[in-house]
Amino acid sequence: NGFLSDNFSEFYEKEIEFRKLLNLPPFVWLYLIVVSFREKNDSLAQEIYEDFKKALQQFSPNLMDNVEFSRAPIFKERDLYHYWIVVKIPVNLLKQPSFSRFFPFFRNLIQEMKKKFLLKSLSEKYSSKAKGFIKVTPGF
Repeated sequence: NGFLSDNFSEFYEKEIEFRKLLNLPPFVWLYLIVVSFREKNDSLAQEIYEDFKKALQQFSPNLMDNVEFSRAPIFKERDLYHYWIVVKIPVNLLKQPSFSRFFPFFRNLIQEMKKKFLLKSLSEKYSSKAKGFIKVTPGF
C-alpha cells in the first residue's frame, strides 16, 4: 500500500484508478437526494424515484445507468424513515454542449419533486403520517 509506505504518488495512482473504476469523484458529480417520511412508505418513495427518473431520462437517456434508489443505510432515525436517490453525473457528459442546461434543469427538477412530494403525501391515498421532506446534498 502506497499510503502506509509514504509513497504518496503510488497511493494517489491506485486511488484514482479505483475511483474511476467505481465511478466516483473526480470522474463524476454526486448528488444524494434523501426522501424522508414519518412512517415507512416504500410505495410513495418509489413513486417519487420513478417520477424523478422519468424526468432525467427526458433530459438525457445517458443518465439512466447513473441513478440508484434504495433505503438509506440508517433507514429509521428519530421516527423518520429515509430513502436515498443517488445521482452520478459523469464529468465527461457535463462537458458536452447539450449538458450546458443541466444544472438549471436539475435545480428546477428538485423543486418540482418537492411540490409533487407534498401533493402526493397530502393525497387521501396516503395517511397523514406520510408527510416528510426532500433534502439534496451535492457532492456528498
